[in-house]
Amino acid sequence: MAEPLSLSFKADLDVIGKPSRKAKVSLSIATIIIAAILLLCKLYYFAGIVILGVVAFLLEPPPKRRMVRFTQKEVHLGEKRFTYENFKSFWISEGRKNILFLEPTGFYLLPITLVISGYEASEIKEFLSKHLPEKVYESERMIVFLERLFGIR
Repeated sequence: MAEPLSLSFKADLDVIGKPSRKAKVSLSIATIIIAAILLLCKLYYFAGIVILGVVAFLLEPPPKRRMVRFTQKEVHLGEKRFTYENFKSFWISEGRKNILFLEPTGFYLLPITLVISGYEASEIKEFLSKHLPEKVYESERMIVFLERLFGIR
């Protein structure tokens, strides 16, 4: 079987911890209750801060979907290109959503977090392991074990 020269897929950038619609509704209800209690206690300043904080949180834009491509020489994230020398290692967290983390070598580039879709995590691991070392966390193995034990994954 021929080895792929590149992998391409669309990915959500930096989506870890983004709340679902159900979570946003729950947060809104809790905010209304907390703000009402603060208003009854005549703590107008704190009620205003709570309301403004939640409104800012709810108005956060949806995650950006970008085209991601791994070639033999570069990583393409939307319009940006990075060589493999820009990254120390990679790590894939497997679960309901497979998440790829790329750890940069310098402080000028933030760690890149991508939700993988369109490829199996094993295919991406195999492709990237030819260019970057894979970072293995013992805590990840423990988390996977506990999630399987409690039936979360």
